[in-house]
Amino acid sequence: MKSGGPTTTYRRLIRKSASAFLRRRERLDLKDLSRRHSSSPTPVPRPKGLQKGPPFFKIDDDILVIIISSLGVQDILVLRQVCKTLSSKSRLHSVWATAVNTHIISKRLPWPNYAWPLSEVSSSTLEELCLRATRIVGLWDGRSIDKERQFSRCLQRPWNSVTSMELLRSRWLLLQLDCARLELWDLSRPFAGSPADCFDGVEGVIDGFKALYKRDNHHMLLLSTRSLKTFYISTSLPHIGEIQETAKYFGVGHCVEGCSGLLDADDEVAAFSRCYDEQGAIIQDRHSGKVAVLQSGQGDPKLSHAAAIQIRSNVIVVARIQGVDIYSMDTVNEHLRSQQASLGQVFIAPLQSIPYMEGASALHASFLDPSCGNWAKLPYDGSDAIYLGVDTNILTRTIQVIYPQPCNDSSLTFQFSPPFGLLDAPTDSPAFPTVLSSWGASARRMLYLNETGDGLVLFGLSIPIGFEAETEYPSAYDRCVAWWRVPSPLQDLAHFTAFDESTGISIIAMGSGRIWIADPNAASNLVALDEPLREVNFDIPPHPDPAWPLIHPLPWPNNPERVDQTPLNWDRLPRLSHAVEQYFPSKNETTCFGGATWFANEALHIPGPAAVVLFGVPMPDDYPEQSTEIIATGGRLLVVMRYADVEFYEARLLDQNVTVETVVNHLEGGRNFKQLPGSEISVDGSARNRYASWRRRSDVNGPLCMW
Repeated sequence: MKSGGPTTTYRRLIRKSASAFLRRRERLDLKDLSRRHSSSPTPVPRPKGLQKGPPFFKIDDDILVIIISSLGVQDILVLRQVCKTLSSKSRLHSVWATAVNTHIISKRLPWPNYAWPLSEVSSSTLEELCLRATRIVGLWDGRSIDKERQFSRCLQRPWNSVTSMELLRSRWLLLQLDCARLELWDLSRPFAGSPADCFDGVEGVIDGFKALYKRDNHHMLLLSTRSLKTFYISTSLPHIGEIQETAKYFGVGHCVEGCSGLLDADDEVAAFSRCYDEQGAIIQDRHSGKVAVLQSGQGDPKLSHAAAIQIRSNVIVVARIQGVDIYSMDTVNEHLRSQQASLGQVFIAPLQSIPYMEGASALHASFLDPSCGNWAKLPYDGSDAIYLGVDTNILTRTIQVIYPQPCNDSSLTFQFSPPFGLLDAPTDSPAFPTVLSSWGASARRMLYLNETGDGLVLFGLSIPIGFEAETEYPSAYDRCVAWWRVPSPLQDLAHFTAFDESTGISIIAMGSGRIWIADPNAASNLVALDEPLREVNFDIPPHPDPAWPLIHPLPWPNNPERVDQTPLNWDRLPRLSHAVEQYFPSKNETTCFGGATWFANEALHIPGPAAVVLFGVPMPDDYPEQSTEIIATGGRLLVVMRYADVEFYEARLLDQNVTVETVVNHLEGGRNFKQLPGSEISVDGSARNRYASWRRRSDVNGPLCMW
């Protein structure tokens, strides 16, 4: 035996015996204290000094969660610096589920709808989303408009290549390049110089998108194209905060023909705005390809454009230009399974039609996530309430709720609440036009992109909780909380925006191929760490819109001083002409950006081809009539008037019995265009501003805007 061995063993026995003695003595002391406390009514003074008790780390996990739930999110992270045991406890799923409910849900802060229910989301994802959601309150909702923020990253793609962009799960950026190739970028890898995966099976410009998320991270992406095809692509997309190394994120895909303009979908059916022969609201069975047309109950069928569609378990809700139509889901399923659907299209009448209040027109609409709202003035907030955001101008939004109304005959009817104003911008300033905007899923936050004299500026906007006491709609600027100056030359054009409301990630895709990413949670400015941006030649501005490939020649109009060839020369008429190609070459081409079809589709949301048939002759002197045009579309006439001094537009859809001859006779009688029978239509200012933005860059010596 080695020297010193018996002594070491003896000391161990001494320590073990002493520890056992102290434990027995402690138990006896505790019993004695308990006995004296029960036999004597007088309180026993607590022993002084530290007393040995059960170890803290043996506390039940449920009790630990209760303790940790009283801590702030950052305090939970600090626990990890204490010891390994607390570090592991602070990563429990129950800890972060409680933190989300305490710090996010109960305070009605935006929370992504893909992260429900909390029990089926990993603890790492809950932690990441909770951290981002709490940080963004100070970074976004706190007003700091006086301080310019910096973009965190820039991706460089080829010139004029980006034709679609979507942000998925707060992490994945989906790009379409050149109307074909799909690229999937992982934004959690800030230094990645290439996409995580690619897919080459898509054909045509994407005009509709829907992601159906599953519980096992295996999802289905639905993408519709303007070529009347819908692509179904299986994907594997891990949540934010999850680490999953895989070589392939895209799986198998297939295509169904017949519809485009995807607006919503579930596991059985998909909703579109166009099919081969019909426009408006179309339902297609995902498995059989059968189609049902949802007929409009909102007056003029020419105004049946569907701005948004929501498929629910019992009804389908369609938000149109003039109101909302509601359809029975059972009726739709019955018609799709009928023999008539096998032979062709079937038509379904609405269960109920509800017009917008005060004759309002919806330029854009979206169904909202009600879990984050705080619309105190709305009369109903049940689980079956349908929340609708309606945009009547570029930066004007109201919230309305559609809720069931009990009836004596047990039939299903709905009530439409009065509009609840979130934001108001009744006119769009010609000096700082808004070219793009993007609302969050709950309408608590938004982005809008303005063009200024120094270039493009991105503004972040916040709708605070408790604002329902305000008597007037606030202006957009009063809601601004942040801004970014797009670091691109003045010649570059903005094509797309993407916005994740819960994390504040904001993305702009430019015509030059540069994609600017602003992540408020980024630790530092990563632009300088990326590879140097590719030098781009801006002698010619990028293409303004890949969906409209033809560019009309410049200057436009051509030869405005030639007024001697006006074919209509009545003294009492304004100087009108139908020689479109003489003054506006390519304007009646159906694929021309800025043409008649473009204006009817994009600015008036009236589908189908269109052509100018009569217009005021452009002249050097500023006659009001020079900005008046009569457009034929689908057997109807549109009158569009522009007031050049204020950049204000008016549009009227004339009644079915009104012809060009009727218009001429009407004007011969000394009456003006406003007295023609028809319906007034709102003009989408964002489409007009995108055209004007391109004209400023392409025709620097010409007029500011000619639409």
